[in-house]
Amino acid sequence: MSLCGKGMIYLAVLGPSLVVCLFFSDIGFGVDVYNALYDYADEGDLFAACGAALCLLLFICDVQFWNRWLQLIGLAAGWALFVVVGVLKGTAYPQGPLIVGLVHIPVILGLLRYSSICSEPSSKIFYSSIWSLSFTAGLQILIAWVCWIAIHDWDGQHFWDEEERERISLELDHLHAKLGVDYRQHCLLAITGGGALAADPVENERLYS
Repeated sequence: MSLCGKGMIYLAVLGPSLVVCLFFSDIGFGVDVYNALYDYADEGDLFAACGAALCLLLFICDVQFWNRWLQLIGLAAGWALFVVVGVLKGTAYPQGPLIVGLVHIPVILGLLRYSSICSEPSSKIFYSSIWSLSFTAGLQILIAWVCWIAIHDWDGQHFWDEEERERISLELDHLHAKLGVDYRQHCLLAITGGGALAADPVENERLYS
């Protein structure tokens, strides 16, 4: 496989992983993103309804018989709605943005396989390149994560202890204010069996059941 092909595979694996680390984890500014997402939960429901309506419309209109460009437009619209819903519903489903980000890896790799860049090598060479480059990218991210945890001069140490949990809770101040949650009053009490995780029982049931 050419150096260009290997570079494209490496970017296909590393790019979405970096987006997830930067935008949806505490290594980057994921806390700020999740703080902001709560304000857009209703819009997420609206886009989810639009996505369901689009799927129904494409089915009724026999999208499989359309010409190729119209099919691609319908697919792109559905994919865009999937991404938007996955991100905007990040407060109710924190794993949503992570799934949306990482699912782009196999999608991009599939597109590369059928592109002129990576179509010539045999399947064995192509998939062995994916394995080795994915391992390399994963190892680099793992090293960065361990350094972020342990190196104080980077952003302070981030070992998972009570101090770290309280820090994250305080940084999620906007989200917790909307939910009526106080870490010391609700979460610590809940751990010891002495209270609920949210002041609003409906929110408590929705988010933490």
